[in-house]
Amino acid sequence: MSYQDSELTYGAFVQHAVQTVSEKNAQINIEALRMVLTLSRSSNLVSGYVRQALDETPFSAAGYRICLILYVYGKISMTKVTELSGMTRAAVSSACRTLAADKMIASEPCSNDTRRKNVSLTSQGYDAFQQAQRSYNSREQVIARRLSSEDIDQLCYLLYKIADL
Repeated sequence: MSYQDSELTYGAFVQHAVQTVSEKNAQINIEALRMVLTLSRSSNLVSGYVRQALDETPFSAAGYRICLILYVYGKISMTKVTELSGMTRAAVSSACRTLAADKMIASEPCSNDTRRKNVSLTSQGYDAFQQAQRSYNSREQVIARRLSSEDIDQLCYLLYKIADL
């Protein structure tokens, strides 16, 4: 079967994938397939769109996420940053090295274990983050305006359930 490009929308793909997979492999949970396809696509689109706001800032997406955590909590251990960010230890370490080189964060040994480090925003990092956050949030608002407050509450509730693996 041949398709015209105009027929190949993402919604049509998901419907076709669900139908085709269910016909070819009855052991596949089609609801799970549809949910993860849609969630993955939505997540990638939303993340890519809001990340564009960082193009004019000194922050990578990972650096922004780390700075948000430090903005909210102040000085905390890199171990806690790793846990809260959902990133790997290597990714956090790499992003923190870049942020430190750019003078956005400072690090110091933990008082109770000098092998571990505490990190915090510098005053320069604090100011740069606040500016980046305004730009980032303007893109978040564009996405949020597509949903009602109740929709947002329901979506967050469902995503929290999924994220609590």
